[in-house]
Amino acid sequence: MTMNTYAVVALFARTEVGASIARSEWPAHLTLVSNFAVEAAPQLVVETVRAALSGAEPIEARLGAAMMFGPNADIPVQLVDDGPFPGLHERLAEAVERLPRFVADEPQYWHEDYRPHITLRFAPDVVEGDVWPVRCCATALLTADRGTIIDVIDSGTLQLRHDRTAP
Repeated sequence: MTMNTYAVVALFARTEVGASIARSEWPAHLTLVSNFAVEAAPQLVVETVRAALSGAEPIEARLGAAMMFGPNADIPVQLVDDGPFPGLHERLAEAVERLPRFVADEPQYWHEDYRPHITLRFAPDVVEGDVWPVRCCATALLTADRGTIIDVIDSGTLQLRHDRTAP
């Protein structure tokens, strides 16, 4: 079996299973667990993420200060009040770290160093203090230049709706 790379994100607009997005054109999103590689079938990753999010309530992001992230401080982000996000990150991180041959691309941003933020490359105007409802959580299979959505969980029905595919 080969190693595949994944990410789990909260999105503020609905997306569909099978959507393929250039990584340089991702819409505004809040990363719940950043890029990680595992030697596991996509279906096992989907099941693991779903189990970790089971019973989670609909969520929203209260926007904090604007900042620049990344090694060159060139990625615009909006910090998010912690709210439920550190807890969701921990649940997901603990779950995916148990998958075969797990490797985080940037482990320095996991666990206690996780900072909830919205990456804003292609986002509408934002104002500190605004509240954005999360429309869905998506699991993406990543390649060097694209992310393909392999599972979508609507935030209003996290434990009920089930869209999935295994590429």
